[in-house]
Amino acid sequence: MAHVTILDYGAGNVRSIKNAIKVAGYETRDVESVEDIHNASILVFPGVGTFKQAMDFLIRSNYLTALRDYIQANRPYLGICLGMQTLFEASEECDEHKGLGLIKGTVGKFRDDQLAVPHIGWNGLNQWKHSALFSCLSVPATKAEVYFVHSYHVLKSEKNASWVLTTTNYGDTEFVSSIQKGNVMATQFHPEKSGAIGIAIIKGFIERLSCTPNHDTPINQVVARHTVLSKRIVACLDVRSNDAGDLVVTKGDQYDVREKVTDGVDSVRNMGKPVNLCERYYQEGADEITFLNICSFREQPIGNLPMLKVLEACSEKVFVPLTIGGGIRDYVDNNQHTHSALDVASQYFRAGADKVSIGSDAVYAAESYYTNGMKLSKTSSIETISAVYGRQAVVVSLDPRRVYVASFYDEKAKGHTVVKLSNPGPNGEEYCWYQATVRGGRELRKIDAVKVAKASQSMGAGEILLNCVDMDGQKAGYDIDLVHLVKSAVTIPVIASSGAGTPQHFIDVFEKTACDAALAAGIFHRKEVSIQNVKNGMEAAGIQEYRLHPLAKELYMKEAIAILLLSDLNGSTKRITQLCDVLEASGSPLDAIIIAGGFVDANVIPNYETEEAQSRAEGDMTALLSRLESLVCRVIYVPSENDPPTTKSAVVHPPHLTPFSVNCFYAEEKLKTDIFVCGESREFAYCEEDSSGYAMRIIVQSQKPARKCIMQCQQMDACQAADATLEKQSILIVGGPRESVRKNAIVTGMRQ
Repeated sequence: MAHVTILDYGAGNVRSIKNAIKVAGYETRDVESVEDIHNASILVFPGVGTFKQAMDFLIRSNYLTALRDYIQANRPYLGICLGMQTLFEASEECDEHKGLGLIKGTVGKFRDDQLAVPHIGWNGLNQWKHSALFSCLSVPATKAEVYFVHSYHVLKSEKNASWVLTTTNYGDTEFVSSIQKGNVMATQFHPEKSGAIGIAIIKGFIERLSCTPNHDTPINQVVARHTVLSKRIVACLDVRSNDAGDLVVTKGDQYDVREKVTDGVDSVRNMGKPVNLCERYYQEGADEITFLNICSFREQPIGNLPMLKVLEACSEKVFVPLTIGGGIRDYVDNNQHTHSALDVASQYFRAGADKVSIGSDAVYAAESYYTNGMKLSKTSSIETISAVYGRQAVVVSLDPRRVYVASFYDEKAKGHTVVKLSNPGPNGEEYCWYQATVRGGRELRKIDAVKVAKASQSMGAGEILLNCVDMDGQKAGYDIDLVHLVKSAVTIPVIASSGAGTPQHFIDVFEKTACDAALAAGIFHRKEVSIQNVKNGMEAAGIQEYRLHPLAKELYMKEAIAILLLSDLNGSTKRITQLCDVLEASGSPLDAIIIAGGFVDANVIPNYETEEAQSRAEGDMTALLSRLESLVCRVIYVPSENDPPTTKSAVVHPPHLTPFSVNCFYAEEKLKTDIFVCGESREFAYCEEDSSGYAMRIIVQSQKPARKCIMQCQQMDACQAADATLEKQSILIVGGPRESVRKNAIVTGMRQ
């Protein structure tokens, strides 16, 4: 049996990749010297953390040259996450070190003004080459979802295209999600955290020699889809010792975990054994599993061997991300030995955790952050752990309580963010702010949840787990106002928690807020609601419909005009090909397409290096546009001011219209309908009315702020009849957050 050699640079959960390889049927050994790299028959370099930490390790251990030589010799190599990024020339994350330089390109950071960063969760793949990596999959790679957790990415370019195996979309960014050339393979995603799909990918890599002869050859016709990050369902296990000292899963009612019995004696509510429940949730389809050691503030975490044993046992059978929370702090033990939060986190990572959740210590750190004028101390638990393991490994768990006040201007709420509640409090209260707590919700602090969340992000947290003491155990639904408030305040992912009682509660929080995941505990423990029931409900509601049918949807509306706006195509044959594929798959239901801005004429294709390439590009575009025009009743070309002259349209902009208004003007003129209003907004998919009182629809595609969009609506004198037919007909809205789209609009494809 072939042994797989693991190059462990000391950061993150390496136990899981070893366990995944074992499940695939193979044994592992660690690299302990340069000779181990030279002698390896199969080498795996897994990694989470930072580019600097990984390169520091390779240089310090004198592994850099040996690793480069191994890969250049086309020997079997699988890099995971950082194990892929280090193959490139450099990273924006680290100016101090260059990468291995084996592949052209620089690792860049996702823009957090457009996306929640890190990119965390399950996403799809577009495959560009045949590969042994996917030879053991039970489904095509393009129908699989795999787990990502990263802030940095690599873009496909002409210089690295020969290496690109798959790409994935996050918002408008298409990044390289795996590479391959010969026996050298690497993934940005984590196969060891991608369930059965990931195990099959690992098996395919190890057994690559038995693959088909077309391994590593381009796929002739790639039908690329716009992959979309899924909303995650997280199963939570609240863990603590019972009165007999056994570690059990429990569940609280507003954070009270003790059962009340008739004889006056109470006991810890016991919901089952942690390892058994964890394995059950994995089998039932949980996207992630979280352990919260709810009494850890009383304990010494380094000595918490039962919790470490639980993690070790779970990682042998559970191959989705595991988060552990509780007791992540600096402390002095009974022997007067000092232990740092980083020490505690490191033990959890080595035991099988992928992320650590910091609770009380994050609140204390946030208080210090504001006291010191919003300056980073570089000593907080958040900062020290994220510096080594990366932002994506640090979750901050907040446990706020509502503090009811009379109004936005109540003196009792001075200095805090007040919200008007969508559902009144138990005594009819209409306003509140959310007070941070520590010690499992037992102790109130003066700081509010919004400030803690903002400070946590500044200090290096990669995710917020947002609980609510008032909603815990009530099964009345998530606190939508709290989730919306905190999600709007940060650019990192937010997990909604506390209050789920039915599948509809998950649907509500995803439709009414932009949260990235939703967590539940008690209803899953008691089997009142299954994880699959939740996912089925979400699919029926359209929350997860892109998982099975990412673009091709039924677009017909009775007695409605369906219009699609495309903007900023910039001569992209890929986008137009994608659109044609969607139209064919969905029966070509569009009445019209407005191509607004972005040159799309073969005569204005940008100059290529050779005449042959130029001619080929012009021919491709001509064929594509002919195909598009054959699928749709009307295709209308509307150039923007910055576009070069185009033979598709000799239109001159009316001088009284802004560039924004041009599209509206021609939509009315060409379609003879006055319901079409286009705009540039990421925040909202419609606005109620402009300053003149005219209700208008906005079609969303670009990234400009909503405020500018509304200002531009006020200038649209060419569209003042919009309200006359707004209630009679509907249009197609493309892109934008689902929760802001009115019910009588159709949403499809080309998502932001």
